[in-house]
Amino acid sequence: MASKRITQETFDAAVRENIEEFEMGTEEAIREAVEQFESQGVDLSNIVKTAPKVSLDGLQEPTHDVLQALSDLQESLTGSRLQEVSAHLVRFCDQCKQQKASRYLAAQKGAYPILLAAWQLAATSDQDLLLQALSALAVLTDGQPDLLDAQGLHLLVATLAQNAANTELTCCGIRCVRHVCLKHEQNRQGLVKAGVLPLLTAAITQHGQHADVVREACWALRVMTFDDDIRVPFGHAHEHAKMIVQENKGLKVLIEAARAFSDNPGVLSELCSTLSRLAVRNEFCQEVIDLGGLGILVTLLADCNDHQVEPKVFLLPWGSWTLRPQLARLTPPVTPTPEARVKVWMQKPCQHSQGRGSILPVCLPSFLPSFLPSFLPSFLSFFLSFFLSFLFP
Repeated sequence: MASKRITQETFDAAVRENIEEFEMGTEEAIREAVEQFESQGVDLSNIVKTAPKVSLDGLQEPTHDVLQALSDLQESLTGSRLQEVSAHLVRFCDQCKQQKASRYLAAQKGAYPILLAAWQLAATSDQDLLLQALSALAVLTDGQPDLLDAQGLHLLVATLAQNAANTELTCCGIRCVRHVCLKHEQNRQGLVKAGVLPLLTAAITQHGQHADVVREACWALRVMTFDDDIRVPFGHAHEHAKMIVQENKGLKVLIEAARAFSDNPGVLSELCSTLSRLAVRNEFCQEVIDLGGLGILVTLLADCNDHQVEPKVFLLPWGSWTLRPQLARLTPPVTPTPEARVKVWMQKPCQHSQGRGSILPVCLPSFLPSFLPSFLPSFLSFFLSFFLSFLFP
C-alpha cells in the first residue's frame, strides 16, 4: 500500500498554526506537526522539517534557506553578476547537501532550469564558476535522475569532452553522470549514444594518478551495467558491458589502473568491483587472465586480509568456473584467514548481482578440494540415477 504524501506548504501551514494558535515554540510546533502527520500514515521523507525563515528586509514571505538561496541565484543570473552567481551557487550547494528533502524541495521549485542557465553561462566564461555549477547539479540530481533533460545530457557530454584535462571538472562531471544514470535506463542509453563511455575510460587513463577520478569513473562504468530501473522491462546492461570491453578496452584500462593503485585498498575495491561487472562472458574472463588480472587479484587478496572490503570484491561471472586450471596454476598459493574464507564461501550470488547475470566468488587454489573435478561427474551421475529410480521404479 502506497504511503500518503503531503506538500511542503501543507507541513509549513501546520507548523505555523501550532505557533500562532497554540502558542508553541518553533521546535515544539515542528515536533507536534511531525507526530500528527506520522500518526496518519504520512510519509515525511521528502519534507524539510524546519520552520521557514523571514527575509532580512521583512518584505517577503518566510521561506526555507534552500529556496532563498535559489531565489538569490536566479536574481543574480538575471543580472549576469558572476561574483554573486558564484557565491549563491556555493550556498545553494551547501543547503542541498544537508538532506534529501532540501534537494527534493529545490527540484519542485524549479532548481534544475536555474542551474542549467548557470551552467551555460559558466561554460563560456569561467572554469571555476563551471565547477561550482556542475557541483550544484551533481548534488541536486543525487536521487533525482529524472531531472536531466536532452539539453542537459548533451551539455554534460560536451563539458566532459572539452575539459578532459581538468581533474576537478572531470571528477565532478563523472559524478553527475553516475547520479543521473542510477536507476534510470533512459539516461543511461542516451549518454551511451552521446559517447560517454570512451570519456569514462579515457578519464581513468588520463587521470590515472588521481584516486578520486578513478574511483568515480569506476563507479560510473558499473552503473552503466546495472539493470535497476523498474520502469523498463528490458535494459541494455549486457550490451553496455560489451561496449565498454570491446570498443573501449575497459578491462585493460582497469587492470593497468589496478597496478598503479596497488597500495590503495579503497580504489582497488572499486576497480575489482567494476571488473566483476564487465566480465560477463567467458572470453572476457579469459582476457582478464591474459592481461594478468587474476595475478593482481590473488596478490591483492594476500596483501589485504586486514581490509574488510576485499573478500567481497573478488567476483567473476559463472563462466569463470571453467577457468579453474588457470586459477590452479597461480603462484604463490594464498591461504586466506578463516574469517575471509567464511565470508567468501557464504556469499550468495543474488547479493551481488544487480543485473541479470549471476556471479560466483573467485575460488583460490587453497579453496578447492583436489578431488572435486574428478568426483563431481560421478556424484551427479549417482544422484540422477538415484532420483530417477523413484520416478520410474
